[in-house]
Formats: sequence, structure tokens, C-alpha cells
Amino acid sequence: MSFWSRRSIASILAAILLVTSTIVLGLTGMLAFRALSLREANAVKRQMAFQTRTLAEALALPLWNFDDGQMGRILDSSMGDSTTMGIRVRAGGRTWSRFRPEVQETYADKMNQNGFMVETREIRRDGVPLGTLETFYDTRYMQEEVSRFKRILLSGILGFDLILVLVLYLLIWHAVIKPIRSLEKFAEDVSSGLRPTGEPEGNQPCLEMNHLHRSIDGMVALLDQRYAKLMGSEQRFRALFNGSGDAMYMREFTPDNPRSPFVEVNEAACRKLGYTREELLRMNPYDISPESSAESVDQVRADLLANGSAVLATTHRTKEGRAIPVEVSAHRFEIAGRTFVLSSARDVSDRHRLENQLRHSQKMESLGMLAGGIAHDFNNILQVITSFGSLMREGLGKDDPNREKLGHILAAAEKASKLTRSLLTFGRKDSIEPKPSELNELVRRVNAFLKRLIGEDINLVTHPCAGPLDVFIDEGQIEQVLVNLVANARDAMPKGGTLTIQTDAVAMDEDFIRFHGFGAVGSWAQISVSDTGAGMDEATRLKIFDPFFTTKPAGKGTGLGLAIVYGIIQQHRGQINVYSEPGRGTTFRVYLPLHAQASIQAPDLNPENRSLKGTETILVAEDETVVREVIAHMLEEKGYTVIQASDGQEALERYAEHGDKIDLLLMDLIMPRLSGKDAYDRIRSKWPAARVIFSSGYTADIIQSRGDLDEGAELVMKPVAPRDLLLKIRDVLDRKRE
Repeated sequence: MSFWSRRSIASILAAILLVTSTIVLGLTGMLAFRALSLREANAVKRQMAFQTRTLAEALALPLWNFDDGQMGRILDSSMGDSTTMGIRVRAGGRTWSRFRPEVQETYADKMNQNGFMVETREIRRDGVPLGTLETFYDTRYMQEEVSRFKRILLSGILGFDLILVLVLYLLIWHAVIKPIRSLEKFAEDVSSGLRPTGEPEGNQPCLEMNHLHRSIDGMVALLDQRYAKLMGSEQRFRALFNGSGDAMYMREFTPDNPRSPFVEVNEAACRKLGYTREELLRMNPYDISPESSAESVDQVRADLLANGSAVLATTHRTKEGRAIPVEVSAHRFEIAGRTFVLSSARDVSDRHRLENQLRHSQKMESLGMLAGGIAHDFNNILQVITSFGSLMREGLGKDDPNREKLGHILAAAEKASKLTRSLLTFGRKDSIEPKPSELNELVRRVNAFLKRLIGEDINLVTHPCAGPLDVFIDEGQIEQVLVNLVANARDAMPKGGTLTIQTDAVAMDEDFIRFHGFGAVGSWAQISVSDTGAGMDEATRLKIFDPFFTTKPAGKGTGLGLAIVYGIIQQHRGQINVYSEPGRGTTFRVYLPLHAQASIQAPDLNPENRSLKGTETILVAEDETVVREVIAHMLEEKGYTVIQASDGQEALERYAEHGDKIDLLLMDLIMPRLSGKDAYDRIRSKWPAARVIFSSGYTADIIQSRGDLDEGAELVMKPVAPRDLLLKIRDVLDRKRE
């Protein structure tokens, strides 16, 4: 079989045809040669028998007559035949013989063995036996003829055999070999993954070839369909696999080899871990997991063995050694009898950061709501203290010892008012008054004050941006941000150091936002405040903006400085972050959106020597009795006529009674029964010329959320200093007169 298995079908068929035809033709030739040989021998024997019989008949008479001369002449004439080699006659004890000289042996047996034919015949005369005649004939010529015939026959058989084999081979080549070769080539192209450009020859000369042709065509069509489906599936898999934003890994799952390498990874895995695809394909899950996470890999493996799937939160390690939190989802499946595991690892760093930001924001919001909730009542209390204190101090002489005491009371009230505003600022509930400003100019303006704030042992270095930084800010609050940050840096350098303030323009793109976790695409102004102080650890850095959190000793700090900074920056739609390491100082970076502006206007200044007195009639509507009475007393002392109302409904009634006499409404914005806004709307619907100044101890966001204030309406926030309130009243009344 090894011989035939290494040969083509053409060689095998040719060999079979050659051997078969040679054997068949050889046997046929042998039979024909044998038949012809026997026929020739029989013909010779018949001829020799005839000649011997004729000679015997011719010799009968001379032998009967004992005529030796006649016998000699007959014998001599018989020797004239070239095939006759000798004649012997025995009769009556006498022998007559004639032999050719070349005959060496005259015995009949020997002559037969040497290729001669001996014919023996009895000589009779009238039925009487006279003697015996022996004729010796030469049959070698016949053997030569037979040998020549054999050669001719064998040559003919061989030639015919070759022609037959060639003809049969050509027929088989055309009918079998060529179609099979064509189908074979077509099948090889299909099996090698190539799509043949042509098709195998049709109209095959035999049914089997036609059937095989149609079968292969059907197989190719089926393979094309399955290949198209497979390629579509492969493309979808590749698109999903490489298009996924999650890192994906596939490896063979063998119970006895937990460290089998990855067999496939997607582009996200390479990008997130920093390895090339070739590097990752030589690694396994233990190689990309920190030592502290090895148990989680074992847990995933155990869950896969038990349930076929696993979900676990763990960490992966990048090529640079950085650990990133991931959520791993693994699934076990089989392909062609082999078990594989497909794992997807989702980077949850952004989620953790957003969760921390959300918790921080919720904490800020809660504390801000607390601050806003107490602001109204606290501001009303401060309003009473401030108003009565101011009135009492005005009634005392300059040398009165109680004047100084009242000054301390008013100063304490002022500090309490600032503390309230600080709480509201931290909670982003205090209103701001932004305007176009140039940030470099603001830093230069506050620079002298900051130098006095930090002292002589700290070197203050300022690096303003080369170009202008136009922003839309409340300058007073941004100055407070700088003051708080510088004060914080000063406290971090008790033995002196260097404090650097730098401004710059920053272009935030998607990469910046992805890396820092905040911001929006666009141009921003940046203020950096860096110190060479003690720095802080990560736990402290994460709490640095929490209200009432401080690292200072008890009684040395309120813990509101950086919380206020955070609130101010958030109100300006900006961002702030901090970088610090123990022993390496701290850097705060403040980002404010840049704004194009035409010009920067100088703030309006109110003259200090304006008269605060008046003779007009003012309706004061306030639900807090003490606040209402102190405002009424203050106005009456300045010459105004005051009509009081305890809520909006009463204010509406009082205005209906004295509307023609009332020059101005001073109303608390939020009151029971009927709010100041609703009461004023009803009054204005009947008396369009009515003017109002609203006051409120609630925070700005509460007022805005209720929709209680129209754009351009006059509003004073409690607590308000008596002089500021009187100036506001005078401004509104004077505009009415104009």
C-alpha cells in the first residue's frame, strides 16, 4: 500500500493497464504461437509422411525384383530434396542407405533429439512386407521459421500492448484523470482558504464526475455561506472586542494551570495598562494584578469553576506600576472542546472619583442648606442688634463711656454678620456681583496687602501672565480667595519660606479633563498659590475643603477658610484643586473661565456726606415685630412718617387706607398670609406709581427658587447697617422725585 499511496491515480491506472494488457496479450500470443507451432509441425509431418509413403511405393518394385541399380537411382533422386538428410532401407538382411556428409549420427533416436525428424515406413508389395524404410528429414529450418515468427509475434504483441496502453491511458486521462485533476485543483483552492476565480469543467464524460462536480459546487456554495456568516461574526466580534472601552482578555481555562497566558486582548487593555499586545499575550491575570489582589484572582477562578461566571471588584497594575481600580466580569465558554474565559475589566477610577465628588457635594449641600436655614432668623436678630446699637450710639456724646461699649457690641454684630456671610458663601447661597475684571491687575492690586499679611520671614514671588486674563468675577470675593489661600500658606511655613503666586492662561481639552476629572473644554485663567511648607498627606488633602476641618490647634482656626474659598470658586463656575506631599509644600490651583470684554468700569462710589433725613411717608411691612419696630423708630428719628404692617395682607389694607399719602413701601419679601411680592403686585395693579424696597434675611438661592423677585427690583439683605438702609431709601425716593 505504501507504493500505491505515494502514486497518482494516473500512474496507478497506467501500471494496472500495462501489466494487465501485457499478461493478456502474452497469454494470447503464447496460445497463438503454440497453435501455429503445432499446425506447422503437423503440416511438416504430413508432408514427410507423404514423401516417405511415396518413396516406399517407389522402392517396392525394385526391392521385389532385387534391382539394386534401380533402388540406388531412386535413393539418389530422393536425396535431391534439401530437407532430406538421409535414407535407410532394410530388407532381407541387407541395408541400403544414403546420408549427407554433415550427418554425423544415423541412429533414429539420436536424430530425433538433435532436431531431425525420422519417418519409418514398411515397404509392401501386394500386401507382402518387403522391408523397412527410414527417412531422415531436417526440421531446423522450421524451428528458425518458428523463432522468426515468434519474434515477429512478440514484437507485434509488445507494440500493440503499448499502443493499447497509450490509447487507454489517453481515454482514461480525458475521461477520469483530467476531470479529477480539475476537481482536485478546485478543491485545493477551496480548502486552502482561497476563493477560486474559475470553476471546475462541467459536462464531465461520466456520471460520477458530474455528480462529484455538482457536490463540490454545492460544498463551495455552502462554504461560501458559512464563510460569509463566519466572517460577519468575526467582524462583529472584532468590532465589539476592540471597540469596547473596557479592557478585555481571553485565555484558555485549564484547572491544572491557573497561570495560562492570554490568547487575545483588545486595544483598550493595551491602552489602559500601557503594554503592547505582544507583551500582554505573554502574561496572565496574576501578572497584571498587584500582590495584594492575588486572592481576588483566586476567587474569580473558584467562581468560574463553580458557576461558570464571576464578578469582582479588584485592582490592576499598569506597566508603570500604578494601581487602577477595576470591576472584573468573567465568563467561561467552550470552543471545539476547549474551555476559554473571556474577562472584561472596567476602569472605575472615574466612578470612584465622581462618587467622592458627589459625597463631597452632598456634604457641602447639606451644610449649605443648614447655613441657609438659620440665616433668616439669625440675620433678623443681627438686624435688631445693629439697628438699636447704632441708634443708641448716635444718641450718646463723644465722651460718654457707654459709646465705647456700644462700639464693641456693634463690632461683634459685624463679626457675626461676616460669619453668617462666610457660611452662606461656603454654601454658595450668598449672591455675588460679578463684573469684567483683569486678573493680573487684581493680583497686583492685592499684592501689597498680602505682603503685610505674611510677614517678613516669607518671600512672596509673583509671576503674572504675559498677556491679559479677562474674567467675569466678583473682585471682592476673589480677593478673599487669595487672602485665605495666602493665610493658609503662611500658617504652613511657621519658620519662613517662599510663597509663589502665578497666573496663566490654560486651554482645557478632553485629555486635560479626563486626567484631572473636572473642567470644560475651553480657555481658562489659572491662579497658582504655592508654598514651601510642611505639606499634607493624602487623607488631609481629601478633607481640606470640608467646613470646620482644620489641622490647627483648638482655638487657632475656624476651619472655614478653605471651605469659603471652595464655595466662592464654585459660585464663579470655576474649579479648584490642590496638590501636596508631606515635606514638599502645597500648591492650590484656581481655574476661572476667561471672558472677552470691551472695557472694565470703575466701581461707583456713594458719597459719604449725603443727608439721611426725610419727611416722606413709608409703609414698613415686617413679620418680625422687633425688627419692624426698630426700623420704624430709626426712620421716625430721621423725620419720616411710618405706617406699620405685620404681614402682606395688612400692608395691602394699610395702603388702601393711606395710599395717597404713602411715598415708599419697605417690605419683607417673605411673610405669612401674603408675601411681600404678592402684596406689592396687588398694590401696583391699583396704584402703578407705588415704589418698593424689599428686604430679606433668606438666602439669595431661596429667593430665586421661589421666583419672588423681578429683575431690577430693589433688595437689601439683612442684616443691613442703618446708614446703608437710609441711603438706599433716599436713593429710591430721590429717583421718584426726578
